[in-house]
Amino acid sequence: MELARTRNTEEVVISLARAAENKKAEDIVILKIGELLRICDYFLIMTSTSPPQADTLIETIREEAKRRSINVFKSSISKSNDWILLDLGDIVVHIFSKEGREYYQLDRLWKDAPVLKVE
Repeated sequence: MELARTRNTEEVVISLARAAENKKAEDIVILKIGELLRICDYFLIMTSTSPPQADTLIETIREEAKRRSINVFKSSISKSNDWILLDLGDIVVHIFSKEGREYYQLDRLWKDAPVLKVE
């Protein structure tokens, strides 16, 4: 089920961010990308400190999505394992290694996007 582009999407992306935070993801940022990029509403960006933690974050995101009856439509892992992408329709999750986060600088690329604060 793809999310309707509503406040519900915001609630879901916040719950995904909190789940990642509980698994010690670092530098979590939610960008409201929908006005700049029409393929989704939000980018959820985070950094993992190790490959095992990245695997845990993938599983955590998948579990939280399933709990909310949301499909992960596609996942992709770069050849160097520096960038993992999970496509949830209106939300795209990016899990980077520290090196990958510095190299790709997705936060800087989309610096004009408003940042959603997680309270």
